[in-house]
Amino acid sequence: MEKETPIQSLSRKWVEFKIILENVLFSLSAIPWFILNLLEYYRADATFVKKDVKYGPGNRNFLNIYLPTLQETLCPVVLFVHGGIWIQGDKKLYHRLGEHFRRNGIICVIVNYTLYPNGLFERMNNDINMAVDWTIKNISRFNGDCNRVTLLGHSAGAHLLSLSLVNKALSEAKGDKGDWSLSDIHAFIAMSGVYDLVTHYEYEKVKSIHIVSPMWKASSGVDRLNLFSPILLLKSVKSKFSDFPNTYLYHGTKDIRCPPIQTRLLHEALADVVNESQTVKLVELEGWEHSDLITSFIGMYFDEGKMNRMWSELKNIIKQ
Repeated sequence: MEKETPIQSLSRKWVEFKIILENVLFSLSAIPWFILNLLEYYRADATFVKKDVKYGPGNRNFLNIYLPTLQETLCPVVLFVHGGIWIQGDKKLYHRLGEHFRRNGIICVIVNYTLYPNGLFERMNNDINMAVDWTIKNISRFNGDCNRVTLLGHSAGAHLLSLSLVNKALSEAKGDKGDWSLSDIHAFIAMSGVYDLVTHYEYEKVKSIHIVSPMWKASSGVDRLNLFSPILLLKSVKSKFSDFPNTYLYHGTKDIRCPPIQTRLLHEALADVVNESQTVKLVELEGWEHSDLITSFIGMYFDEGKMNRMWSELKNIIKQ
């Protein structure tokens, strides 16, 4: 590796300072919401919010389950995987999202998973697989319909779920059924994700944020980014996937953290490998930014119009 020049060093430090400053300012602005959210979480009725349910052996292998008040019939289920650039986030922070689902007759499972640097993408992927498997096998104990489990991910969560589904499809194509199967999944909803880590790394380089990005580190090196890129993995597919769940891809057109080209390319890649009877829908939300698809639900920044639009989409998919 070439020695860093003084100018390069200064540039790197400036980028690092800006990122730290942005995170500090964001964190300060979020303190009131954070406190209110935690108060609501810890005061939640244990009858309807089952906290810290163990789904695996890891330190962060816990999930929360939000149960509707009235459960006359089996309820549809949504399993949510949060974002946070693979290094931050917690199920408690999405308490209001879980509440929103349960108050509308949907069981919501919110998952914690191993974060970098305590685990690399292999471990994160394994955690997600265990959480999905646990939910499918156990949600009936909570009056959930194990045949109507929808997977929902935002940002890093969308990446990890798509990676899990694509790897599962590739394994099943080879005859390896494993634990849960694609046919167990009712639908997959991905919001604002990154799906080609190689091209996203180049995008980060242009913006000089690759220096502090955890993405290539969680891959254990730039040369391994392709192994965790659903779009690139799909290029090896020789035949159609017959059981891939109906997929709905959402992205804001003003997302600069993860540009919408990522979702467009995943849409194209999936459309090429599923049967015509399977749904692969792309929805680009004009003027929406990276977090707009989720923040209104958790009460951080409330926009009733955006929340109602997103809720209408989610409800129709999960309950159909």
